[in-house]
Parts: sequence; structure tokens; C-alpha cells
Amino acid sequence: LGGLGAAGTGHDSLTFDDVDQLKKLTTIMTVAPVLYMPGTASYGTQEESPQVLGVVGQFFSNQSIEIETGRLIDDTDTEGASTVAVLGPDTATKLFGSADPIGKRVKIGENHFTVIGITKALGSQFFQNADDRIYVPYSIAKNTTQQPYVNFITMQAVSSFDIAFADIKSLLRQRH
Repeated sequence: LGGLGAAGTGHDSLTFDDVDQLKKLTTIMTVAPVLYMPGTASYGTQEESPQVLGVVGQFFSNQSIEIETGRLIDDTDTEGASTVAVLGPDTATKLFGSADPIGKRVKIGENHFTVIGITKALGSQFFQNADDRIYVPYSIAKNTTQQPYVNFITMQAVSSFDIAFADIKSLLRQRH
């Protein structure tokens, strides 16, 4: 949970319905499901293997990720299944060198995405380099992967972490 961390990292049992039910909890301010999307990323002859995450707009605030250049993915991108991408700064440098990637098209797997933003450097997050990522709209990742579950969920509590955590635990125990 942004302040609460991630629920269910690495599990394949968190369903899309779980996400909807978590959104109904009054102790949770924002719920942001995340899907891993496989595939290498390329631009021209450069090819890299960053972590590709399908996210909703709330993910960035839950994880305290800020924009350096351009803009972040928002609800309009997710609802419209826009083929846009936000790059972490390491990924941007690996693919584009010193060139400005905004407006350029990167290929991830078989799909092409227009780069709309570069995040500020974040460093390590959950033992992974958060700067070597590509973020795409959740709806695109869901359609591409066709997996029946989310990889993890980030959330932000309204106020008390302990009360929100107890509500989440109770809800997920009832459902699983």
C-alpha cells in the first residue's frame, strides 16, 4: 500500500474481482492492480529486457513515482487502451542514449507504444531496479497477457495502516 506496500506479490490467486472488492473498503483510498507483461523492448537496433508493468494511474502515486519529462499514464489511457508507455530513466538511456524519447515508438513484444514520459530516478524498490522499467496501461497488459489474475496490487490507506491492513487481510481470507 503506497504507504501500505504491495499485496500478493508473486501470487497467482488475486483476481480482478478481488481488485473490485478491495476498492469498496472504506479504509483504502486507492487500489492499483499491476500485471507483468513479458517481452523485450526495442528501439531501432537497441534491444533491452526491462521489467514491463501494466498499471493504472493510481500506481504512480501509491509508489511515490514522479515524472521527470512528459506525463504519466492516466485513467484516460487505461480506459481507452492507449498504446503509450512511460520509461524509467535507465531504460530510456539504454534504448535512446542521450536522444529525447518523448513521442518515439518502442516495440515491446509484438506491440508498439508511443513514449509519453520518463520517470524521475527512484533506485531500488522491492529489491528491483525501479529505474529499469516500462509502464504501459493496465488494459493493454490485461488484453496482451490474457492471464486471469493480477500479479500484485498496490494500495494507499485513508489513514491508519494497521486498520486498512486488517481490513485487507480479512477480505482476502474470506475470498480465498
